[in-house]
Formats: sequence, C-alpha cells, structure tokens
Amino acid sequence: MDNAPDPDPVRDLRLAVMPLGDHLDELRRRILVGLGTFAAVFVLCLALGSQVFAYVRWPLDRAVASMDLAPAQAERLARWHVLGPVDGFAALAKFSFFLALALSLPVLLYQVWLFVKPGLKRAERRAVLPIVQFASVMFLAGALVGFFLAAPLGLRWLYWFNAWLGVESIWTAARTIAFIQSVCIGFGLAFELPLAIMALGRTGLVRPATLRRYRRHAIVVMALLGAVFTPPDPATQVMLAALLYGLYEAGILLMRPKKRENGHDNC
Repeated sequence: MDNAPDPDPVRDLRLAVMPLGDHLDELRRRILVGLGTFAAVFVLCLALGSQVFAYVRWPLDRAVASMDLAPAQAERLARWHVLGPVDGFAALAKFSFFLALALSLPVLLYQVWLFVKPGLKRAERRAVLPIVQFASVMFLAGALVGFFLAAPLGLRWLYWFNAWLGVESIWTAARTIAFIQSVCIGFGLAFELPLAIMALGRTGLVRPATLRRYRRHAIVVMALLGAVFTPPDPATQVMLAALLYGLYEAGILLMRPKKRENGHDNC
C-alpha cells in the first residue's frame, strides 16, 4: 500500500509545471485570508476593550480571592493602575494582539496547509494532516491551562514573596497582563511537545528507545525551558517543567502504536 500511486497524478504534473506567478498568486491569497482573519479579530478585541480587560483580570481576581486578605488590602491589590496616559491602551493593544493571534491560529495553520497540500504525496499528507489539525488545539489548551491554573498560582506566590520581603504590591495593568500573557504563551508552546515528538517519530528521525535513553537529559532541558518561558517565579517554572516532562512521556506513548504495528507485521 505504501507504493500505491497518488490518486491524482495529473494534478501533481500540473502543479510541477505551474508558473511561478501562479504560485505567488496562491501564496498571496492565503496570506490575505490569514491576515484578514487576524486583523478582524484584533480590531474586535480593541472595540471590546472593557470586556477584554474584565476577562484578563480573572487570574488576578482568582489569586486575590484565594489569599484571605483584609478587604481593604484585597481591594488595593485587585485595583489596576497605569503610570502614563497611553499605558492603558498599550496594555490592551499588546494583549489584543496575542489574543487575536491565538484565536486566528486555526485559520492561519489551515491556510498554510492549503498552500502546501497540493505539493505533498498521499503518504506525506497522511503524516502531516493530523499534526496540522491538532497543533492549534494543543496550543489553545496549553494557553488555557496557563490562564486558569498557572497564572493565578504564580500571582499568589509573587504576592506572598513580596510581602516576605516587606514590599507592598501595587501592580500595574501593563505588568500584570504581560505576566499573564507570558505564562499563557509558555504553556501553549509546552503543549506542542507531543506533536513535535510524534512528527519526529513519523519521519524516522527519532525512536522511542532513544527518547527513553535520554530521559535524564530531557529533564534538565525541561527545567531550563521552564525557567526561560515563564516569569521569574518558581511556582510556574516548576509547574511548566513538570508539565513538559508529562508531555514528553505522552509523546513517547504516541510513537508506540506504530512500533507495535510494525512488530506485529514482522511476526
């Protein structure tokens, strides 16, 4: 079955001789669709600025509610501040950019897939399509874990650390949003690890036995990645490192079915 011809060889021949101008037109069309989707979501986020701010406040409100503070202290901590006239708009624009990119990611990846799909053989499309389908889903899932779980935990830990130092926490909107955004991006990228491992396994570059052999080295690398992709608080760093290790093991498990199938065929 691996040697079966492509179902549409005429189409592949037509693609092989397609003029460069046609390729550029197709590329421009895909870019315009992707950028148009991103721009529409970005403008919508700006137009709904107050609702977006109310939404992005959730990790801070959750952290404050879990700390059992005095009412006046909790109110002071939960109140956002800006230090300049444009700081509020700048904070909204930065978060809207990230949110628009995350929400339009499925469309962007689908446009990339539509552009490269005609040049792939049937076996290549079978290997790439599942990864394209689940890449955006996994990134959004990781970002949600960072938003609803890791960010409140990190904010809570940082508040108590500042209190231990004798420093009063008066957090600005821009700094708090930047913290939440960096946590979401770090966890979103972490959730792509099983897909990356699965892609390497399907191309034959990496085998499960190799990943198991270098498990200790992977733990060190994941600890370093946890420190790089998260803000400087141990709570989210440890959580991300532990999550990366779990996803690393999940990637090894995703490679096993193919190995077992080959072993069954050899019997």
